[in-house]
Amino acid sequence: MGTEETNNQEKTDRLIDGIRISSPRPTGNYSVGRSLASLMHRIEAESLVDDAKDVRRQIRRYRVWLAAATVALLLSVGGWLFYGQQGTDPVYVVATNNSQRVREVRLPDGTTVKLNSHSRLIYPERFEGKRREVFLEGEVFFEVSHDKRHPFVVRAGNLNITVLGTKFNVRANIQDSLITTTLLEGSVQVSHEENCVRMRPGQRLTYDMNNNSLQLTDIANAARDARWTQDVWTLTDTPLQELCHRIEQMYDVKFVITNERLLDKSFTGEFHLGEPLDSLLRTMQVSSVLSYEKKGKTIILR
Repeated sequence: MGTEETNNQEKTDRLIDGIRISSPRPTGNYSVGRSLASLMHRIEAESLVDDAKDVRRQIRRYRVWLAAATVALLLSVGGWLFYGQQGTDPVYVVATNNSQRVREVRLPDGTTVKLNSHSRLIYPERFEGKRREVFLEGEVFFEVSHDKRHPFVVRAGNLNITVLGTKFNVRANIQDSLITTTLLEGSVQVSHEENCVRMRPGQRLTYDMNNNSLQLTDIANAARDARWTQDVWTLTDTPLQELCHRIEQMYDVKFVITNERLLDKSFTGEFHLGEPLDSLLRTMQVSSVLSYEKKGKTIILR
């Protein structure tokens, strides 16, 4: 990614970060559609900057992609936007990362959040009430500010992750069927419907959306799951299709796999985020019996 493109992307992210979602007062007339319309109106307004044509074009493309994600977010959380006290108008911030570099966001309570590429977080401009609630899509690392009286709650898909003060990683991509939580320090409680699991450091909890199951495992090095915060992408028996999907997101390319035997391949190792695409493809070629051909933004694997 060139310097000019990187600067434009940073401008785009700052514009999107400036979006505020103002909810109406909680009433029986609550409408997800109206909330979404309000959000999209704000995105439209932000896109009318007369700074640079490239930024406006990126905003328009991003608006379509964010709209689809926002529909999923609003429908998933239902009335989550309205947990505040009666008679108040909570204001929410959409923090996004559409670049290859890690972005750091500081929440109103002092909590530090790192967003991986193609991730977003919705949080209130001010935390009010008994709980500090946020909603995420993508991969996010949390270092939560301790507050015993106000538990910190992360909503990821159908999971609620409740903490007081701790360090943990959550990966919850809309495209994937798995949501994973890895605990590095402290203690977290993950709940789903009637199931509730308390985690200890060095454990990973995996929720499979296909069969609605939770699986808790001990792992030797939990910090590996958060290596991306240091701009290192770690693979552990990662299936080829998952690897290709991630590369497609990072480099704006499309894979076509013509050799079905490659579908059984998996990869273990580390890549540096921002590494040139050709270098990454050559590493894949060396570590597995495959060949590739580039045709524009299409990569054919044989």
